[in-house]
Amino acid sequence: LGHNGNNSTSGFDCDTSSFDNSCLACIENPDLVISLHLEYLGAGSQYITTNNFVLTPERVKGFKYTFEELVRASVNCAKIARDRFLDHGFNKNIKLETNKTKIDDCSDSDKNVIKILGSLPPLLNNCYINDGSQLTSKVEEINQERISIYEKIASCLLENGCDILICETMNNVDEAFSATRAIQNVLKSPKFTNWQNKDVSIWVSWTIKDDYTSRLRGGEDLVEATKNLLKSHFDSHQEKPEGKFFPISTILLNCSSPKSITHSIAYLIQALRNDTDKNPNDIVEFITNGNTNIEDCKEIKFGAYANAFKATTSCWLKETTEDINSSNPSEFAIDQTGECVMEPNIYYTNYVRKWLRLGCTYVGGCCATSPAHIQAIKEGK
Repeated sequence: LGHNGNNSTSGFDCDTSSFDNSCLACIENPDLVISLHLEYLGAGSQYITTNNFVLTPERVKGFKYTFEELVRASVNCAKIARDRFLDHGFNKNIKLETNKTKIDDCSDSDKNVIKILGSLPPLLNNCYINDGSQLTSKVEEINQERISIYEKIASCLLENGCDILICETMNNVDEAFSATRAIQNVLKSPKFTNWQNKDVSIWVSWTIKDDYTSRLRGGEDLVEATKNLLKSHFDSHQEKPEGKFFPISTILLNCSSPKSITHSIAYLIQALRNDTDKNPNDIVEFITNGNTNIEDCKEIKFGAYANAFKATTSCWLKETTEDINSSNPSEFAIDQTGECVMEPNIYYTNYVRKWLRLGCTYVGGCCATSPAHIQAIKEGK
């Protein structure tokens, strides 16, 4: 899994000091975003995420570009990077055709080698706030408002060509369910009737506290949150069973320290194994209350992509006075940007190996990781 381009390591003279500027770059400096995607692809990424993590209809009010224009540009940057990489590999001397409006250089079978993930982010300006206070004051209205916003995001990502939709950095069940319910609604809408025969994947990635408690940043237990989400998503289809059921196919952890993710992914997989008395990647019967004949229910896969910052997010948020990363300072070093991050070739990949042994299918990097981390994972260092 390659990062979505919010952190630049390529030396371009572009102000990326804020998320807003990062998103505007997809239109105002698309070469930067495309080149970052190419760096990750060149390092070995098979999945790249659109650069729209903080793009929501509310946040872009007052921008000179519409929400739809910005999301479309983020998807197009990823598609152009994939197209260019499949044509030429990672070659910095190839001129980037950023004015293309249609990506048609490669066959569909070639494009299947590299998947584009469309990001459905937390809706609030601070993705670690979960009380919904920035949406409405009435709890009963919050989820419907979230669903409406997520429907707009999902529709825009799908119609512009994303292969997978990932609801990432989710810190509470209500928001995650609003996102997956919105995706289901969009895929069942008349606008996407022809998608009923397509294989669209829905991924959900939680962010957890960095304190070994295996709790979401919103306070919910990781296992209980996952169970509630999977069952709520299935039950919502049962309420309106018309059309194809698009299940949640993958559960991941991200935007937390490698140590806390290692602890919590083990807890999650083991708990689901115990509940189902089955392989952790085969919990369909559990989700569907024993009805294993539900069309298109799939095995659940797991994944992880951690932060590489020296200070954990929990420490930054002042959730804890103890930083679990401080126990082994030798794991960190200054990278080419001057940031102190987890060294990729030994320490970060050691955690990745553990995730794979525990049963993860998808691994990668989140904040402060770079193409060097992806390359180290790819090369098995």
